[in-house]
Amino acid sequence: MMNPVPWLQMTNMISYQGLVRTFPKEAEMRDDERNNSLLRSMRIHIAEWEAGRATPEGSRFMFIWLVMYLGTAWPVLAYCQLLWALGFLVIWFFSSQWICRRIVPRYNESWAEVFDRKLSAYEPLNLSAWEHLKRQTETEGLTVSNVRNWYQLEVMSVWPEKKPGLKFLRKKNCADSKKDEVNEA
Repeated sequence: MMNPVPWLQMTNMISYQGLVRTFPKEAEMRDDERNNSLLRSMRIHIAEWEAGRATPEGSRFMFIWLVMYLGTAWPVLAYCQLLWALGFLVIWFFSSQWICRRIVPRYNESWAEVFDRKLSAYEPLNLSAWEHLKRQTETEGLTVSNVRNWYQLEVMSVWPEKKPGLKFLRKKNCADSKKDEVNEA
């Protein structure tokens, strides 16, 4: 069957091509946003790693398992005989963990594995700090102190501290202007 409005299809195609040519840096902007998002999440994860908390996937596993187990335990204990209920809950204790392992595949990953995944997706700006992190990781392994030191250097490159435009820095002293006059003469 023939398209009743071929000019509309052609117009849409031309408009799309024009948009693609007009906004070529959209992919770069998305990459910058992704990098900034990764860097922000690294700050939070470094603090959690230093505090000795569980990884995000480990926390997710514990939450899902606890909700599943307690969500089942309450009705079983309320409506079944105690001996049958306890037997069921012992079996459910292990089977619910098995189910959660299937839902959360990286439930037992370490913080080093978390940062390995994040750093492999990240595009560094401070290349010398990146190379230093790689050398340290090869010798010492991926430790929280190595990642923290790299993060601090990377943040200074990505988000430099903005210094206010202080007026006194542009002001010339009378002594300086007299020296300039003497040097000119």
